[in-house]
Amino acid sequence: MNIMRQVESQDDFKFVIEELNKADIRYVVYFGTLLGFYRDQNFILHDDDIDLLIDINPESDKFKQLLKILENNDFEITRWEGEILTIKRLGCRIDFYIVTERLGRYTCNAYTFPKKFIKNIKNYEIFNIEVKIPNNTTECLVHLYGETWVTPISNFSASPKKLEYRIQLYLKSLIPGPAWNFLKKILKK
Repeated sequence: MNIMRQVESQDDFKFVIEELNKADIRYVVYFGTLLGFYRDQNFILHDDDIDLLIDINPESDKFKQLLKILENNDFEITRWEGEILTIKRLGCRIDFYIVTERLGRYTCNAYTFPKKFIKNIKNYEIFNIEVKIPNNTTECLVHLYGETWVTPISNFSASPKKLEYRIQLYLKSLIPGPAWNFLKKILKK
């Protein structure tokens, strides 16, 4: 993401967060967006989207009203696949992962998210606005990216479209951290 695109993306991001807050829609910054904010205090330069988990029924009036506001402010819906909605205006894409609580976990399409990373949230300031992130942010980032999350990997792409990555996320959500790290070491051999 070049500097100009980062500025445009910040503007789009701020607008969306303000609208989510006005509508009282529960959300949490996640995936690469969370990583960039927490580790780099910015978007990751090579990341091409913004990731938000939102806890809402997409059939609700509240959600439909949010979509109307976004469309009236020049956001375009570029994808709606199952429970993943993507919008775009000036900067990069914004992905909404619409989560549903099932059996003590949250799910969205093939993803499974531990409840604690969505229910237990805190405010975090970035770009002069308060956003919601997991309360146990470090634990969440280790869960998503492993113990090396603090070390940037140039041009890393964690494309959710890759089946291998989706399976890895699913297994990671089921297997406790130390056991997951042990399993990864065995599989790499």
